[in-house]
Amino acid sequence: MSRIIRICLISEGRRTMLQALVTYAQQQGLLVQRGYTPKDVRWAIDITVDGTFLGLIELGNPEQKRNPGIRFNRAPDLAQNEMIAGGVTRSHFLIGTLSVVIPLGSEDTLPKNAAKHAYFVELLSEASAVLPSLQAAVTFFNDPQQTALLVDAARQQNAGMTDKATVRIAGKFPVEDPRWYPWWDAFRGRLTGPNDSSAVCLVTGRRGPVTLTHPKVTGLSSVGGASTGSVLVSFDKPAFASYGLVQGANAAMLEEVAVGYTQALAQLISNAPRFGDIKVLHWFAQRLPDHADPFAFLEMPEERAQQEAQDEGVRALSAVRLGTPPAAFSGNRFYAVLVSAVSARIMIRGWYEGTYATLQHHIAEWFDDIRIVSAEGLLARTPAFWKILADLTAEQRDLPAPFVKALWEAAVFLRPIPRQAVQMALVRIRQSVLGTSTSVPVYAYGVLKAFLIRQNREGRNMTQALDEERPEAAYHAGRLLAVMGRLQNAANPGVNSDVVTRFYNAASTNPALTFGRLNSLSRYHLNKLESSRLRFWFEGQLAQVMAHIRDFPTTLTLNDQSLFALGYYHQLAYYRSKTHQNSERAEQHDDNTSESL
Repeated sequence: MSRIIRICLISEGRRTMLQALVTYAQQQGLLVQRGYTPKDVRWAIDITVDGTFLGLIELGNPEQKRNPGIRFNRAPDLAQNEMIAGGVTRSHFLIGTLSVVIPLGSEDTLPKNAAKHAYFVELLSEASAVLPSLQAAVTFFNDPQQTALLVDAARQQNAGMTDKATVRIAGKFPVEDPRWYPWWDAFRGRLTGPNDSSAVCLVTGRRGPVTLTHPKVTGLSSVGGASTGSVLVSFDKPAFASYGLVQGANAAMLEEVAVGYTQALAQLISNAPRFGDIKVLHWFAQRLPDHADPFAFLEMPEERAQQEAQDEGVRALSAVRLGTPPAAFSGNRFYAVLVSAVSARIMIRGWYEGTYATLQHHIAEWFDDIRIVSAEGLLARTPAFWKILADLTAEQRDLPAPFVKALWEAAVFLRPIPRQAVQMALVRIRQSVLGTSTSVPVYAYGVLKAFLIRQNREGRNMTQALDEERPEAAYHAGRLLAVMGRLQNAANPGVNSDVVTRFYNAASTNPALTFGRLNSLSRYHLNKLESSRLRFWFEGQLAQVMAHIRDFPTTLTLNDQSLFALGYYHQLAYYRSKTHQNSERAEQHDDNTSESL
């Protein structure tokens, strides 16, 4: 059974992914007939009514990274079978890539691009019978002097050859003029002839003519997709076909269904955040205000994390925890799709459906589990999901898609934290402690905290900040290393090689072999302290922590290494907190006063 048939049929008694996407397209008014699709266009070739070149204008926001330009919601489009019907080299109408519209290319690609360009101009000439303004574009493209100006402008602006462009004539875009629609419908009908295939649609259950090819979806180039678009349903190789069926007949769908789900995917992808090599698409059965969308709060970039918005989000998230979900949303349902691509094929990494109330509860639990004290001893901000990923690796592109999926599922479905995330967090923490990473990966510690909480919810809960009464020796061993590091800094200010940098790796894996040496160093550092009161204070700190360690473990498991890292971090954050700093300064001041007396 093909992959797409499984996507259509596996519903677990609920709505299938394609059914949900088609319903979304209907609700959003995205259902347009075959032969039309929304297209993002970055460049406008500006010409006068007599075909004189005015300039190459960048549309949209030129300051934006990867500026997509502006979207034309009803642009002409040819399916792949229409592009190659009859063995003729064709191009799209009105909108094309700059390599075709100009045309340009390498020694290998220029002949094909030139043929496509000729077809592009031929379509403009034919359509000028119903839209006379297009004759200006035909005149322009047939004038070598004018097109040379376009080539120079494209090179000066470093325009990408795969960027889409269209013509603008006397300040108006012909693509927005509906007078070419009937001509276009008739033109497409002549390419492939009537569709005589009929079958029961896998999505709707209705019988009718099925589409043999499905439209491409753009917007996935950042997660592995082709810049020209990728397809979800395709049977372009004999191995994908069954029972002698041809192309789309292997997964029969009505044409409006194919258009509907691809339009829905295109819109959702355009607004979806990217995490590593995955884009996360989500929507609700009934539309929600932004402040009540738990996904938006999970994905919220830091620049949107203003306190007022956070307060609204926290109230919305906590409503379910308190047993009072908003009445207007309590019956709502969510849908989510994780997608990436391999060149021209879309990969569905995950398809999810559930209740709004459950989603709220799970994401609220995620924030409770992941939240941890900041390195300065303050409560850290509620982190966006991308920030957690950033604290686990230096480059998000290094994150494999299965890992991102597993961690996202932990956030949304209350699942255990992946062990790979714990291992990555420990590596990042060691890099930070050893000085090979300049920033403190606060949320890597948060991942460890969430991991331990979800390992044992019945035991003593892992707190956000220092917990002096925890029973585990590994936690207090981490605390002890932080105390010893603080002691060394007090005894030898500005020391180049400190005990933490030298011994963290060994102490966090084999504490029994390491702390004997560290205890000797600590006695040496105590004797170097000039302040007797400060010496007494550090002796008390060491004794207080040691009282919780009956025996140092020989080796530390992954859980124990997580406890060690959290103990070290909690103790360090406590020392950096204003409350402790004021207390320590008071100790030093009292000691100096007594000595002066």
